[in-house]
Amino acid sequence: MYLQKAQLPVAISLALGTMFLLSTAQAHEQEELHQEILNLKHKVERLEKSRIPLVTKETNEEEQETQWLENITFSGLVEVEASYVDTPDGNESDIVVATVEFGIDAQLTDWINTHILFLYEDGMDNPEVDEAIVTIANLEEAPWLLAAGRMYAPFGNFDSNMVSDPLTLEIGETREEAIQ
Repeated sequence: MYLQKAQLPVAISLALGTMFLLSTAQAHEQEELHQEILNLKHKVERLEKSRIPLVTKETNEEEQETQWLENITFSGLVEVEASYVDTPDGNESDIVVATVEFGIDAQLTDWINTHILFLYEDGMDNPEVDEAIVTIANLEEAPWLLAAGRMYAPFGNFDSNMVSDPLTLEIGETREEAIQ
């Protein structure tokens, strides 16, 4: 009986020791698993962060392309002249494209603006460059501007309510290569 009494505490000690060792091993395994999960989370975060600049870079390139296109303006003018004459000998009618203008304006930077205007008038064989101006100005930053190229000299006022241009405009209009 004494032997049995002595074996009981040994058996209990052994059982408790085994449970302690197992629980310690499980705790250690759980700690390792927890650490591995944290490491994987950090890796995922780093990968996501490294992916974001690529998306941002693509988005910025698309925005820059779009912004560049937003800085270009197209304009145009078409003048058509029509006539009808009824005489005792008969009648005549005529429709003529008198003038076609096509303009392109581009804001290249905050300081540089360009303007080009192509002109075709009745009787011309080919369109010509009517105006081509490069303007360097930023009136928010500096109180000066510089415009250079082919332009109409800004002298005089030729406002008119007439259907056709007045003679003063026809004679006085000066288009030259100039710096303003």
